[in-house]
Amino acid sequence: MTRPILEIRDLKVSFGSVEAVRGVSFAVERGSFTSLVGESGSGKSVTALGISGLLPVSARKEGSVLFRGRDGSEVETLALSGETLRIFRGSKVGTIFQDPGSSLNPVMRAGEQVREACVAHRSLTGAESSRRARELLGSVGIGETERVYRSYPHELSGGQRQRVMIAMALASDPELLVADEPTTALDSSTEALIVKLLDDLRRERSLSVLFITHDLGLALGRSGQVFILRAGRVEERLVRAEAFAARGAYARALLAARLAGRPPKTFLGVSDASS
Repeated sequence: MTRPILEIRDLKVSFGSVEAVRGVSFAVERGSFTSLVGESGSGKSVTALGISGLLPVSARKEGSVLFRGRDGSEVETLALSGETLRIFRGSKVGTIFQDPGSSLNPVMRAGEQVREACVAHRSLTGAESSRRARELLGSVGIGETERVYRSYPHELSGGQRQRVMIAMALASDPELLVADEPTTALDSSTEALIVKLLDDLRRERSLSVLFITHDLGLALGRSGQVFILRAGRVEERLVRAEAFAARGAYARALLAARLAGRPPKTFLGVSDASS
């Protein structure tokens, strides 16, 4: 049996006296579209930063984040630092952040930012890096590749900016793509297109995708399995076929809000009678 590409065991992350993640455990199967769902402040993004090795030095980390490469290598990402960590991020894990408006450099053309990622992660230079950047922009569904390449972020739509971010994440040819709320700033029609794009890229490039969102309905539309995160812990695991049989009150509230046309962000008032 193929072992998971990513296995998180009892991950705990604290910032001073604040426990942001309090013992998270789950696995991402190789080639899967897996989702991590929860309200704002549930620990989703901190968990994502732990996977990508982007937690600040001041954070206190415990537990294990084990990455398994196609080549049979096993890497404990929490133990990496410095150049070793940079190389790992540049070759194994690509990260898509939730707000391209603040993640992209506003005074650099979009294509140059993708090209810069190609240079940093694949050591490409000159015309080779420019050609690769244009290929990546085309691969994420940007039709007007040359116009987008030469545009500044503010000249692009929200969906185009997010596609530029995805192209940058793909520059290193990663095995795992961590998408940290990539649809938060988008309208509902555009967010559906972005999620479909991520799933299409997963199939085309033999990627594994960890999709992080507050929207359970959106996650269930593509995910083989969904982990419900609440207050820094995994509260429930769902598979698509069991979506309407969610046992926890929190998961049921997340789903009910989506079905009522109110994609949830916070459900702090929901309590589970079984807890």
